Amino acid sequence: MTVDDAIHRPAGSSGFRETRPDGVDIYHQRLADGTYGFYVAQPDGSQIYHRRRDDGSYVRWRILSDGTSEGPLATEPVEPLAGMADAGAEPPIPDSRWRRRGLVVLAACALGLLGFGAAAALASLRGGEAAAVEADARLADIAANPTEAWTFDPTFGDTSGYASAPVITGAGDGVVLVASAFDHARFEADHVTEPFWNPAVEWSEDYDAQYDEGYAAGLALVEDLESWLGSGLTDEADSPSFDDYWPGSGSFLSADPTVDGGRIDGFNDAWNGAGYGAHRLVEPVGAGFSPSLRMVDAASGDTVWETDLSVVVDDARADIVGYDVGADAPVATVITVTDGDGRVSSTLVSLARGTGEVLESVVLPGGELSVAVGEGLAFVAAGASGDDSAVQAYDLADLGFGPIWEARVDGAATLVVHPTFLDVRTDGLAGLDLETGEPVGFSARLAEATHVLEVSGAVLAGAYQESGAGSFMRIGPDGEDLWDAPLEAYYVGLRDGYLVVADAGDDRLGENRRLIDLDTGTPLWGDEVDADHGWAMAVEDGFVYAYDGERLAKVALESGEAVASIPLEAVDVLAAESMLYAVSEGSVVAIDLADLAERWTYEYDASRYSVGTFGDRLALVGLGEIIVLGEGAGVAA
Repeated sequence: MTVDDAIHRPAGSSGFRETRPDGVDIYHQRLADGTYGFYVAQPDGSQIYHRRRDDGSYVRWRILSDGTSEGPLATEPVEPLAGMADAGAEPPIPDSRWRRRGLVVLAACALGLLGFGAAAALASLRGGEAAAVEADARLADIAANPTEAWTFDPTFGDTSGYASAPVITGAGDGVVLVASAFDHARFEADHVTEPFWNPAVEWSEDYDAQYDEGYAAGLALVEDLESWLGSGLTDEADSPSFDDYWPGSGSFLSADPTVDGGRIDGFNDAWNGAGYGAHRLVEPVGAGFSPSLRMVDAASGDTVWETDLSVVVDDARADIVGYDVGADAPVATVITVTDGDGRVSSTLVSLARGTGEVLESVVLPGGELSVAVGEGLAFVAAGASGDDSAVQAYDLADLGFGPIWEARVDGAATLVVHPTFLDVRTDGLAGLDLETGEPVGFSARLAEATHVLEVSGAVLAGAYQESGAGSFMRIGPDGEDLWDAPLEAYYVGLRDGYLVVADAGDDRLGENRRLIDLDTGTPLWGDEVDADHGWAMAVEDGFVYAYDGERLAKVALESGEAVASIPLEAVDVLAAESMLYAVSEGSVVAIDLADLAERWTYEYDASRYSVGTFGDRLALVGLGEIIVLGEGAGVAA
């Protein structure tokens, strides 16, 4: 997905940006009439816009890069981590889409699906969306009744009015990375006037005085020319001449914009009837903003460290994405700057995980890039909008060495890191060895696929047909089939190391939901067992906890038998260490995995907040603030 420098908001709307744990950017938006929708950036540079209907379902359009739209689309939506409830199904407003140019960010490995509904997790391979990631991560338990533990200010106290929603990335170990963000477009709209009459004119100390002089001279020319025309004189030799009124040096037509820039703009505004100040440049104002990256403790809200990245890239227009690649590797960040002419430059930076100290940096190739980070390495596809791409790998512990390998691939490439190989997506798929960049043994097999995922060491490759049906096969090291027959499914996803699939159904949960034996590609429970228990929320101690929209069931992993179930109505169910959080409009109910008993109920203002996550913590997400919940004084069950 290609992304832009700023969030564009139509009048009266509001919104915020969110980065899902799989690396996909979402922009939530509430329009002036209260309707809610969200945008999901796509690998081809388009946006999929989702507008919420009165019944809670979504209607979707594809917004193309030129602002036109296609739709409504028939495919199922992917739900965001957090959102604002409300209704409406009007066609989208092209100007309200959110994109940030230049940087293509795809899934880092094994970040989990924190706060992401199970149904959405399992739908994440549909319709060309980003690849699913393994959802082993869980939220922290809140054993007692929750309260507001601390509040996170996404602007970090910025009072300029130009602080935008930061990019927040879960970093494991109870911490998150928060990359500062700045609304460059809004700032420049308030402080920078685009040149009009002559693009070479720039503001200078004497520009304002020159403009006034030029405007007065232009008015005098207009007035005298009107008098001459009104006099009935016809001899053009007697008509007012531009050069007679031009207050600058030399001829008006050959005026030097570096010497007479203000006079050029003033004279043209008057002569063309544009009005005083119509194209008058304003004094440039510095943004007073330094790009930075913070590590924040999700439990306490304390800043573990903060690093001013202006020591690397001193430009207020910088956009930052932070990555965590494990406790034994440095933190990585990519700083991208798009200048006024649309030129993109990016810098890869490594920071010490414990202190945030800048270790090394390297300037990446110019233009649009695809970047993926994992296994202590950073992978970059340069020329992502051209006919072919150069894929490079960098060791985050030694950026100064430069690329440790480079490979050429046909077509514009986007990248996804899997535990044992790099997924390179061009017109087809290819797999490269993480350490050498050489094609893996099954790479040729991926050329026939549209989707690939790796779970517990098993590699699955498959493709979706126009009908919506998908066909997946587990492949061996050399691309050979490891199952007797392909796995046919509409939804495919991962949960706690297990493959979960479903057929198409009347609702977003689908039908015939089942766990798959990775050794055989067949349902884990066999055909004789009713496996329609809903989506797997967690797999623990020999049991699967599944939710079908009406009941929560505790299902024996070996037999598929539902040993216990309770009625449950929720719009989302989030998995924690030993409990589930059932989220409804205005309340959260904690359910113990051991006996499915309700432990506590927490009520919140649904008109101001939605339930989401901050790192491994349950949180309330509102416009301009995130409230992290901890143990306290909720309402006992």
